Amino acid sequence: MKAGVNDPKNEYDQIEGNFNKLLFQTYASAKGDAKPPIVDAEVLGDHSIYGNFLYIFIFFIWVLEQGFYGIMFTYYIAMLLQ
Repeated sequence: MKAGVNDPKNEYDQIEGNFNKLLFQTYASAKGDAKPPIVDAEVLGDHSIYGNFLYIFIFFIWVLEQGFYGIMFTYYIAMLLQ
């Protein structure tokens, strides 16, 4: 999907390889430090339409995922209070 690492604080600078950085970012997101994904500009090059499509698609999937977790959490609380 050409996803890039969303690292504005440069926390993953000491980790080599984009794949390893993505693994750490995924682990941090699973622990609750949710960050929206970004598109890796170096991989895309000059294809701005393709990059915009990928960004919108990845962000849309991320929003759906967050909404699904919100619904499942509400369902879980409702089952506990039942």
